[in-house]
Amino acid sequence: MRIKKSLITLLMLLAMVCRGQDYVPQDYVWTTQSDNSSGSMPCGGHDIGMNVWVERGDILF
Repeated sequence: MRIKKSLITLLMLLAMVCRGQDYVPQDYVWTTQSDNSSGSMPCGGHDIGMNVWVERGDILF
C-alpha cells in the first residue's frame, strides 16, 4: 500500500512539473476590429473582470 501511495505522489509531481514547462506567457495583438462582443478580449484578474472589444471605432466593455 505504501508503494502505491508513493507512486501516485510521484506521478502527480511529475505531471505538475511537465505541465509547468509547457506554459509560455504571450502578448496578444489584435489587428482588426471585432464584429461584436464575441470577439472580445477578457481583462482583469482575481475577483474583477471585464471583456473589451471595438465596434465601428468605439471601445466597448
